Amino acid sequence: MKIKSNRLPLISIVMPCFNSAQFVADAINSVTNQSYKNWELIVVDDNSTDDTVRVVSAFEKKNRKIKLIKCSSNGGTAGARNNALDIASGDFIAFLDSDDLWDQNFLEEMYYFASTNKFKFCYASCRVVDFDSNKTLRSNIVSLKCSYLNMLHYNHIPCLTAFVSRDLIGGQRMKDSLAQDYIFWLQLLKKIDFAYGNVNILATYRVRKNSISRNKIKMLTSRWQIYRNQEELSFFTSLIYLLSFMKKMTVRYVI
Repeated sequence: MKIKSNRLPLISIVMPCFNSAQFVADAINSVTNQSYKNWELIVVDDNSTDDTVRVVSAFEKKNRKIKLIKCSSNGGTAGARNNALDIASGDFIAFLDSDDLWDQNFLEEMYYFASTNKFKFCYASCRVVDFDSNKTLRSNIVSLKCSYLNMLHYNHIPCLTAFVSRDLIGGQRMKDSLAQDYIFWLQLLKKIDFAYGNVNILATYRVRKNSISRNKIKMLTSRWQIYRNQEELSFFTSLIYLLSFMKKMTVRYVI
C-alpha cells in the first residue's frame, strides 16, 4: 500500500543496545529502508564495551533522523528504553531491539492499520529465527485483539511489532524487570479496552539460546512475581493464570 500524504505524523523508534556491534547495523538499515519516511530513531547505548557506539555514530553522522544517546553506566534495557521515551517526540512509538529487523513496509502498514481503525495500541505477527544461523524456527501469528485479562494468560504482543500512540503512553515507563515489556503492556491495557493485532508478518525476531524467553524456570518465576507483586492478584487467581501460561508454553515460546 502507498499512503498519499505530505503531512504524515512522526513515528519515534526506540532502540536500546548493549554490545550489539555484530547486528545493530542490520537493525538500523531495516529502519532507514522503511517505505514510511517520517520517523526518528533514538538509539540508546547502555555503556557498551564493543564497537557499538562507533557503528551507530557512523549512521548518526549520515542521517539527521538518527539520534544516539550514550549512557555512562549500564542501567539495563528498561532504563535505556525509558531514556528514549523521555525525548521521543513522535505521535506514535515503535520498539525495535538492536538485533531484530523490520520488513520494509512495517511502519507504513502499521501506521495505516492504526490510523484507519483509530487504534491507540496495535501489534503485528513476526517470524522467529535462530540468532546465529538466521534459520526460521517458526512464525508467531498474533491474535486479532487482546485485553488486559487476555494478557494475563500470556504475552500476545511481540515487543518488536508494538505500535503505540504517544498520548496513550503518556508518563508510563518500563520497570526494571525480566518481563519489562509485558508489564508495560499490562499497564497500557488498563487504560483501554483492547490492543489490536495485524496478522501479517512484518518483522524478524532473533532468539538467543540463553534468552529469558528460552529459560522456562525464570519465565515462570517472573510471571508469578508479576501476578502477585505487580498486579496484586490473589494466590488462587495467580495460580489459575500461571497454569494457563504454562499450557501456552507447551505449544510455543512467548516473545
